Amino acid sequence: RSPGPIGAVLADPTVVAGVIADGVHVDPVAVRMAWQALGPARLNLVSDAVSALGMPHGRLHVGRLQIDLDGTGVRTTDGVLAGSSLALDQAVRNLIEWTGCTLAQAIATTTSIPADLLGLTDRGRLRVGSRADLVILDENASLHSTIIGGATAWHAN
Repeated sequence: RSPGPIGAVLADPTVVAGVIADGVHVDPVAVRMAWQALGPARLNLVSDAVSALGMPHGRLHVGRLQIDLDGTGVRTTDGVLAGSSLALDQAVRNLIEWTGCTLAQAIATTTSIPADLLGLTDRGRLRVGSRADLVILDENASLHSTIIGGATAWHAN
């Protein structure tokens, strides 16, 4: 039988797969399988987050669309999945928990991997000459600070 799009991604060593590690769009077992098959160089964590990210649960508007936000994600009032409320720091924590990867490997899936895909040599890594736009996580991969252009834009209390 035809392996379909998943088989095509796994078979082509040049393909990097974007994965929404929220447990809704992609089941934790499927995330673990993707990690094992693709390895740290071919997996890119993405969020698919809509403007409801960080809002309290309930009925909200995203543009002109009325949505329901709860612990299972963002859905239309008809129950159709309409995006996510996944922050990337949570995606990093999920990837670590579900796969056993290291913090450094998980962070690379949101930094150097996408920068390389876009050909952006001045970001995605900490090195001289790179942009000073940083997200600082603590040892538990929880957000600590955000630095934009070398200046602290946000800091946890």
